[in-house]
Amino acid sequence: MPLSMEDYNILGSVIDSTFAKSSANDKGHNVKVSWAGTKSADESDSSPINPILEIYFSQVVNFNPRHGLEDQKKELDRISIQMVNDKLSQLKSEFRAEAGKTLSTKLFKEVDHPIQHLSHNPSLYRALYKKSILVEITL
Repeated sequence: MPLSMEDYNILGSVIDSTFAKSSANDKGHNVKVSWAGTKSADESDSSPINPILEIYFSQVVNFNPRHGLEDQKKELDRISIQMVNDKLSQLKSEFRAEAGKTLSTKLFKEVDHPIQHLSHNPSLYRALYKKSILVEITL
């Protein structure tokens, strides 16, 4: 079922992407939610248009080159998925409390960003880890 304008307004207030409002800074993690566009259910002009939300996780990390980058990245992948799922659950429960309706989500796309090296020395690499999850929203 497509969202009404009232539903869009409630979802927008739940997301509230104003400065420092939409991020959850917990133990150095940062999770932000923003609008990422829309998608038609069957790509025809008459189909309902569903919003796409981007849930973006980022964290500055220190990698120890002796422990292997891939093992440490697997742990960050696990943490990022958990934090994104927690944020999505929070959005759903806040929307349910405000609108009295239940949001349904469907994974649209998962984006793995390359690890961005900020600085390094022989014993420690400082890098920025990022992951984006795009979800389609319906009622």
